[in-house]
Amino acid sequence: MKTLQNLIITGWGYHDYACAAAVALRAFPDAAVLGVSKNRLPECLAEIADQENVPSQILIIGVSLSGDPDRTAAACRALKAKGVTPVWYSAIEWSDGFFTRFKGALTVKVDESQSLHRLVAADLKVTDEMRNLDAVLSEKPNAQGKNLQLLLAATSCHYRNYQDADAYAAAIRFLASPKPELPDNLKRIVDGYTKYHAREWVGVSEATRKLREDFKTMGRNGDCRVLILGETGTGKETAALLIHGHSPRRQQPFIPFNCADLSPQLLEDRLFGHVKGSYTGAIDSTEGAFEQADGGTLFLDEIGELSPVAQAGLLRVLQEGSLCRIGSTKEVSVNVRVLAATHRDLPAMVRGNTFREDLLHRLCTYILPLPPLRARADDIPAIADAHWRALGETTRLTPAQHAVLATDSWPGNVRELCNILERAHLRHESDFGMLIAEQRQWLAGETPARHSAGTPAPKEGSKNDSLDFMMRQHIREVVARHHGNLAHATQALGIARNTVKKYLAPSS
Repeated sequence: MKTLQNLIITGWGYHDYACAAAVALRAFPDAAVLGVSKNRLPECLAEIADQENVPSQILIIGVSLSGDPDRTAAACRALKAKGVTPVWYSAIEWSDGFFTRFKGALTVKVDESQSLHRLVAADLKVTDEMRNLDAVLSEKPNAQGKNLQLLLAATSCHYRNYQDADAYAAAIRFLASPKPELPDNLKRIVDGYTKYHAREWVGVSEATRKLREDFKTMGRNGDCRVLILGETGTGKETAALLIHGHSPRRQQPFIPFNCADLSPQLLEDRLFGHVKGSYTGAIDSTEGAFEQADGGTLFLDEIGELSPVAQAGLLRVLQEGSLCRIGSTKEVSVNVRVLAATHRDLPAMVRGNTFREDLLHRLCTYILPLPPLRARADDIPAIADAHWRALGETTRLTPAQHAVLATDSWPGNVRELCNILERAHLRHESDFGMLIAEQRQWLAGETPARHSAGTPAPKEGSKNDSLDFMMRQHIREVVARHHGNLAHATQALGIARNTVKKYLAPSS
């Protein structure tokens, strides 16, 4: 077998992909490692095919070919013309339509009964024991396994947000040939991932693509103030964190501050600090949020809730770059980038004399509106998958579950979607439709009523009485029991595959 020069893998969330890539590196220690998503795969293969010297062997491990199958197939045929036929390893079902597209241009290795890393190990004849992989993939990983899972999650998140592919490749190499200590560059990435709660903007929609570009644009200018607008639950703090992460201030503090959580008096104290003895109970001098964020970024959430006095104090800091702690006349200079967010209509508040016009203009050098989840419904499967993995679930969401989630308007946006998934995780519930129905009944002031089968009791004369509804529910349950495998579910149901797909689609 020729020496492998390029290994294309994905570990975006499913650790088995990373473990399979680590097994391949055991077989070919000198291979290059590249992490890609399914949407990036066609472009990546095309770029490799355009090179004068192509790799002698390409393994595609755990990346779906569905991003743009025609373009992917064309790139594979171009590579074959140059003497290299990519090998695709997958532990998911091989779609019938793909045979025609890729015939002769791709070597396919699929085995749904095995985990992906065992499939790769068997094919590449890697027989040496890799205990780290078992630790990573265990349902109850030990401390070492948890640390390695954290490393993979941090570096894949770092790649998705900052396009640093080298870090993820380094993590795969560390997994394949573990060292006693992480190198410093990987430690910094893990520390940042842990510190900022693994926030990232997930999705594949055009709106999400544009937002990621906006985060970069606004991040590059480390002083530009940004006003983030959006409904509750749209991810305003996540957006602020990503702007900070793209900025020259990213190694400095990021301090989130919720302006709605405190009384006007306490709010000023928390923002600007106080000196010892300035009021009863002030037994020590204390820094406020501005001083804590010095050199970095201060995120002021719910800026529309600021009292008039606090608005005046904030305006002064933004104008002068200095503040006075409560009880002091001494000026304290601060170098802070302010990012603010609100779900309120600030221009209307200015017209109503409840928000200062001069402060509004100081805050909005750049205005960033965040779309509600219903306006980027294409992102729902990716968001759901990411949160499901973050909950520690090892099973994957099924097409039927994705379809159910995609039918709701999600008035609470991403936060509400995540709440439903957490409820499903805690209750070991696979019927997401029932959980959503419960949520809607509760928000409407009704008492959710569940019958013995665990689904909402249909109202008399409702469409839930229809045969179509009952067939849809039954088919989704069977597909869920077969973990989304349509071939197995179709066989169990005794109906045509196209019929199953029809009933998995959202109902009108």
